[in-house]
Amino acid sequence: MKDLGIGIGAFFAAIGGIILLVVMFTHTDVALSRKYDPQREEIRRQTFEESRAFREGLAQELQAMQLDYLKGNEDQKAAIASMVLHRVAGVDPSVFPPSLQRFIDQLKTQKGMQ
Repeated sequence: MKDLGIGIGAFFAAIGGIILLVVMFTHTDVALSRKYDPQREEIRRQTFEESRAFREGLAQELQAMQLDYLKGNEDQKAAIASMVLHRVAGVDPSVFPPSLQRFIDQLKTQKGMQ
């Protein structure tokens, strides 16, 4: 009978130890995720922004904005100019076609940014 009690105690101690290990590894993983996930996401974002798909998509978006700019009144042009300059901030202008580069330079000149 005494051996049975020791066996049951050992069993519950083993189960408790396993639960403790699971909880410990789970919380360790969360702590590591908090530290390394922002760095991984920054690398993923930079890689995407350097991709051809991003550059071509941005150029198409800017060309559509350029067309809207040419069609718009003064208030619309001011709003579109702000959006364009915001979108191209931090992007190397040499990735755009020459016509877009001239358009962006024109907007920067009008805003007094050059």
